[in-house]
Amino acid sequence: MHRFAINRRLAAFLGTLCFCLLVVLAGCVSKSGGPAKERTAYTVTDSTGTVLSLPGPPQRIVSVSISSDEILLALVPPSRLAAVTYLADDPGISNVTAPVKSIAGRVRSVTPEALLKLNPDLIVAPDYVKPDMVKTFRDVGIPLYVYHTDTNIREVEETIRALGTLVQEPDKANRLVLTMEQRLQAVQKRVADIPAARRKRVAYYGAGGFYYMPKSSFQDICRKAGGADVTEDLSYDKPGILPQEILVELNPDVFMITAWNYDGNHDPDKMARELLANPAYGETKAVREKAVAILPATHILSLSQHIVDAVEDLAQALYPDHFPKGGTP
Repeated sequence: MHRFAINRRLAAFLGTLCFCLLVVLAGCVSKSGGPAKERTAYTVTDSTGTVLSLPGPPQRIVSVSISSDEILLALVPPSRLAAVTYLADDPGISNVTAPVKSIAGRVRSVTPEALLKLNPDLIVAPDYVKPDMVKTFRDVGIPLYVYHTDTNIREVEETIRALGTLVQEPDKANRLVLTMEQRLQAVQKRVADIPAARRKRVAYYGAGGFYYMPKSSFQDICRKAGGADVTEDLSYDKPGILPQEILVELNPDVFMITAWNYDGNHDPDKMARELLANPAYGETKAVREKAVAILPATHILSLSQHIVDAVEDLAQALYPDHFPKGGTP
């Protein structure tokens, strides 16, 4: 037992030593990187209220979510990103598969050890990351910026502006948001004359069934597209799968499926055929009219500027007569 205790202490010591060496290396690399801009110190406040002090525009940014991958790549060149998520390479969910090819690092495990090996001078993470990881990085002095997980398009725009300030590109962020607003206005102008009685009610179908998501970005996408999430008036406390009888009672006009066959077992066309053939949904308007919209997951699941693409996709699927054939809003 005595030898075992000594070995455990030795292992713990060696682990701590390795971790400290990684921290030192991270600091050395981040300081030696050639700056793209004049390095003027500034401070920013993240969504947790934490104030970060940065010595200048970060040059080795590590992004740990697909949303921040996409936003950051619209604000800074790939050379300023040390790593993006592994999902950035998946064309089924990523809108940035081309620009990330020149970025060497990939985040597969959101742990201090894995991220420190990337030698970051800034880590950008959503607010669902584990608190102990956030604390570890702040304890060792690596700036970690936590941003809010958005539930509507306005919040996405606020995040874009916040990240623009973070990386010292506020003008690019403002132009990006302005473009988003112009595109949204163009869609809403086209659907403005649709009376309330003709507005389509949409049910979101996934691998496990029809989803209910309180205060979700999907609800906002539907509203901006001139429709409505069929579940938006329900009062469940947390996300889940709707019972079949509730879905039938809600009687959606359209079933929506995301086109992301992430494991080879979720072919969207097959899912659509199975839905329309399911006798349990036979009395719904969606089945009677064979109304299934298969839309890109890259847009529908996006919490970046590409959420506007989802609004355009859905509006055109719901009201094709209001949009030029094959055209954009």
